[in-house]
Amino acid sequence: MSDFMFDVVAVLIFIVHTIMAFAGIYYEVLPFWAFVIFFCCSRTALAGVGHYHDHRKKDGIADWGDCLFDM
Repeated sequence: MSDFMFDVVAVLIFIVHTIMAFAGIYYEVLPFWAFVIFFCCSRTALAGVGHYHDHRKKDGIADWGDCLFDM
């Protein structure tokens, strides 16, 4: 159950990061300095997700986040 919840949070971070990268910048949702902090934190979190998936058991389904480690 904890792996599932980790994956849910990881997907949410990825979705928010992607939305902010395109729509957030276009519509100027946050000031520039807040975008820098947000992207630094979310990118580091996604690299951590990739690191976790890198050490997870490989079965072709649960290792979907391996590529995030190479960000």
